[in-house]
Amino acid sequence: MASAIPVRGPASELPLGAHLVTPRGLYFHHGIHVGCGRVVHYAGFCETLRARPVEEVAIERFAAGREVRINQNVPSRCGRAA
Repeated sequence: MASAIPVRGPASELPLGAHLVTPRGLYFHHGIHVGCGRVVHYAGFCETLRARPVEEVAIERFAAGREVRINQNVPSRCGRAA
């Protein structure tokens, strides 16, 4: 992920709404920082081969011992041009 920066310092200082990514072998796992070191992510298939819900977890659980980065490659606007 070329335009992602490593998370440094306390998770509580991450920007609200930061798009977080962490490598999981053949793919990157994504989540959104919602404040106080908590991340919302899709839990399905990240630990088992079973579907699971979208959930809010501590950043440490989201990371699962791997490096977490902030994705900087976000479009400046959504949708189509008018």
